[in-house]
Amino acid sequence: MPNAIIIGAGITGLSAAQVLKDAGWQVEIIDKGQKPGGRFASRWFGERTRRIDVGAQFLSARDPDFTAAVTAWQARGWVRRWCTGIPLLTADSLMSGEDGFPRWLGVGGMQGLGRTLASSFILRQPATVTWLRPNAGRWTVEAVPGDAVRGTATGPAVMVEADAVILTQPVPQVIHLLGSCGLPLPEGLAQVRYDPCVAVVIDVPNVSAPLLGHPGAVRIEDPASPLSWIASANGRGEILHGDLLLLHASGGWSAAHQDHTTAQLAEELLADATPTLKRLGIIRDLSRCHAEARLWRYSRCVTPHAAPHLPVAGGPPLLIAGDGFGNCPRVEGAWLSGRSAGIAIRDAG
Repeated sequence: MPNAIIIGAGITGLSAAQVLKDAGWQVEIIDKGQKPGGRFASRWFGERTRRIDVGAQFLSARDPDFTAAVTAWQARGWVRRWCTGIPLLTADSLMSGEDGFPRWLGVGGMQGLGRTLASSFILRQPATVTWLRPNAGRWTVEAVPGDAVRGTATGPAVMVEADAVILTQPVPQVIHLLGSCGLPLPEGLAQVRYDPCVAVVIDVPNVSAPLLGHPGAVRIEDPASPLSWIASANGRGEILHGDLLLLHASGGWSAAHQDHTTAQLAEELLADATPTLKRLGIIRDLSRCHAEARLWRYSRCVTPHAAPHLPVAGGPPLLIAGDGFGNCPRVEGAWLSGRSAGIAIRDAG
């Protein structure tokens, strides 16, 4: 049985892993996070009784293969249909955004969907891949338990052998790994660019109605606003009592503030977003509410590579995939990129 190592347990890695598993490969996934799912991340409050998604907000599907996958997930109870349009706030007005195109949410949160999709694979996490090299037609991969990048390694390095490797980290991290291992960079890889995103969750426990009505989210395209997205956990139907408000800052605002502490980010974004909140009818003083910030350093790819995945030359199969590849962005694009890489390895083998 051939075996593959996939670095990254986000939707790209899980998609690639499923293709190879279905083809009879043994698959191991290595990820430096505490839980699978990557940007399928949820934050719990109130002794894990109230939850809001802080990373990827929903699924949409246009490609036939991804549509089939989401339909199967819905049939299994892993996702639920959410809405068919998200309001858009511009500098001039608030538009309905209704387009008849379905969006889905993970049942139990987007993190719950990631955990479910990962449940049938061998996971090594938290662990950081620090080195890989070709060895007699295979790959030797070194993984350090914990997060070696942040200096929180928890044990000695482990060596793992594989017939093929797929890298699904954000491209800057891939470039660093390839460079440290003396491996060549595929053409065009260095041109891939991402916007960061500051996410702030505000806990508003003492409200009797959602701070945003159905569907519980608004997209924002207003140059005067620091926000690109706002969501209400109660309005999305995720909690029944009180509310959790999520603010996603725009790429420009996030880039300008990404070196601030998380406490500063929460305070500054809420202050700058107050005029936008008032435009949406949220006039409650939120400055005394508990707020938490998180920085997604590689949140949204703004300059992708045109290919759905890229091979690294000069050794056994080593492919790069993720939401920085192909012409379909975000969750769907990441899934399609992983599937493309998995099919390439499957068919080559």
